[in-house]
Amino acid sequence: AGDAQVATDETAVAEAPAAEAPTPVQQSVFGRDEKTLPSQASFNLTALFPNNPDINTSYSSVMKALAEAEAAVAEAETKLQLNQTQIDLCKEKVFDMKSYFVTDVEQTTLGTVFRGNLRKSPEETFDLVQSRLKTEEKLSGITLLLLQDPTPLTLEQLQSGEERRPVFLAVDKNEVSQTQTNPEKLIAVGSIVVTSFTTLGYALSSFLLSSPDGALIQQLANGEPGPEAAGTIALGVLGLQLLHEAAHFVQAKRLGIKTGIPVLVPSLQIGLFGGVTRILTFPRNRADLFDFALAGPAVAAVASLAIFVAGLALSPTDAVTAATITPNPVLPVGLLHSSLLLGSIADVMLPTMNGAQNVELDPLAVIGFTGALINALNLLPIGRLDGGRISAALFGP
Repeated sequence: AGDAQVATDETAVAEAPAAEAPTPVQQSVFGRDEKTLPSQASFNLTALFPNNPDINTSYSSVMKALAEAEAAVAEAETKLQLNQTQIDLCKEKVFDMKSYFVTDVEQTTLGTVFRGNLRKSPEETFDLVQSRLKTEEKLSGITLLLLQDPTPLTLEQLQSGEERRPVFLAVDKNEVSQTQTNPEKLIAVGSIVVTSFTTLGYALSSFLLSSPDGALIQQLANGEPGPEAAGTIALGVLGLQLLHEAAHFVQAKRLGIKTGIPVLVPSLQIGLFGGVTRILTFPRNRADLFDFALAGPAVAAVASLAIFVAGLALSPTDAVTAATITPNPVLPVGLLHSSLLLGSIADVMLPTMNGAQNVELDPLAVIGFTGALINALNLLPIGRLDGGRISAALFGP
């Protein structure tokens, strides 16, 4: 039985089919007796696509472009990282046992990360490290940022309750500083022009209820000039926005923050939604970011409130009826009540608003109300709005 079994196995081996020889297509494509994906050097697609003899050239061009892209990314990452001489100088002259004791240095895609232990509070440590960094001429182009470790924690670390520790991220200041390009500057200038027209349109719309039966629309359709006060309102609203941006500019100069030309956001409802000012350099800390972001809306809001109160004091006290024709703007009472603060002030200063649908206002009141509304919108905690930056400074991104 054993001999029979052996004979059967030998017969099976003898009768086993030989390995399938590679087809001519496989040989011509791979260039060798393999069925796996070949390297770029031996890859030949002409046999698969005989009607497209240039396909190998296209494939080589794609692979070359990918290689160049990888090399560019690697070069960009290297520029963000410190060299060994700079690392040693930081460890010897900038960090020490009394401020931040470095235990590990890692080169990452973000820059050079110094991990260690804080010896003082984060604020004191940061100030001490920055003061030492400024005294080292060989590190003049280096920026040190104190932040939470950007490396994600492992599952085991999360389960054990470990938290990310503060680290110093060192980058080349020249590589991370940004500039506003000429096309971006043109967009900013263009936004000012567009916003000027939308603000003028909003100013004219505040007079739609000043005369019955849409007389203002017919007047404008006939090519006649609109109310002279409309220009005053438009200039006043734009002036408050200019004050807003000027406060940002002054605060940025004080804090050493480089900014670009603000881009205004036009609006058909209220003339403009405010502006977005691009920050081109890192703020020194969250406190500086908070001060910069708050400066604009704080100054403009106070000015808007003062102008609104002055405008209410100058506004007529007579009730507005459907047949009233007035040279002043007329706004719905419900619009003023859309703001609890401004609506309450108006109720106190203009008793005729009680029970009325519309109210006649001095142009200054419209300017102040619009400015306050625009600055309130800018304080929404969204993205690069002032409110978004204030929220990031208080609670982190």
